[in-house]
Amino acid sequence: MKKIVFTLIMLVAITAQAQTIKNGTSWYSGWINFTAQTKAGGKILMTAMDEGQELEFTLTPIKGKAGEFSISDGVTDGAINPYEIAKTIKLKSKDGLEAICFYNADGGLFGVLAKVGPNDEYTEIAINQWIRQHVGTYKSSDGRITLEWKHNVMVVNDISAHYTVETFNGHVNGAISIKGGELNGLWGVEPTLQGFEIYPVQYDEYGMLTRTGDIKTFTESDPYTGRFAYASNILLNDKWFTHFGKYTLRIMRNEIMAHHGYTFQSKDLQQYFNNEQWYKAQPNAKIKLSLVEELNIELIKNAESNTELKD
Repeated sequence: MKKIVFTLIMLVAITAQAQTIKNGTSWYSGWINFTAQTKAGGKILMTAMDEGQELEFTLTPIKGKAGEFSISDGVTDGAINPYEIAKTIKLKSKDGLEAICFYNADGGLFGVLAKVGPNDEYTEIAINQWIRQHVGTYKSSDGRITLEWKHNVMVVNDISAHYTVETFNGHVNGAISIKGGELNGLWGVEPTLQGFEIYPVQYDEYGMLTRTGDIKTFTESDPYTGRFAYASNILLNDKWFTHFGKYTLRIMRNEIMAHHGYTFQSKDLQQYFNNEQWYKAQPNAKIKLSLVEELNIELIKNAESNTELKD
């Protein structure tokens, strides 16, 4: 009996530990890193700098609701609270991921801070995630170019070329610099439902990118992975969703379920996924989502509710 009680106490202690935000920890927003500072009364001050602007907000634990917080502004005059519209804030922990989740008044998840290592720079995190969302094998719309996009190396018609993901003020700006091969130069990249488009660009005097030539369209040609397979492995953010319309976001969200063998009821989803060679419907499958998948589904669904997005 004592052993059972001891085990229960240990489980409670582990759960309580998981529902805390420790002093000095770093949390990545998909854009920048916030640092947690514990204050009197159990409050947590979250701080960051973005292009010279101070960002701050305070999280206060809600009594009787483990892992839930209320939000208020920070302590510095003029600092911006980027999550001021949040009505519910929850700390979630699963599969080795700890995440602070921000929900709006309609219950939509619109922001996530994921715990990262103390030495993880947000620029490097962003570059790595951006690459992981593009790696694959593609063909140009005219069939003239076969492109295999890897980490740091791009193989164009069997000729290797190194590329660099461009940044501006520490943030990925959607362009790559390719050195060597047929696509040598500076290119803007725009993801699509089928793959992506690239177009030649140059920097203007303010460091902004300007398109200077025609678009080249590429379609993913690997039939065994899924266009948005990365959505099951990488925590996404709202800045990524602005590339897509509502229909593409719907496909992205449901592809997470499709990789688990989910059987769709909607005819358009049936038609889309039944045409994918990797998809195997499993009518009796017991689907268990990772926390990354759960949060991405919520984030994408909230993005779909944006009335300004095209269909």
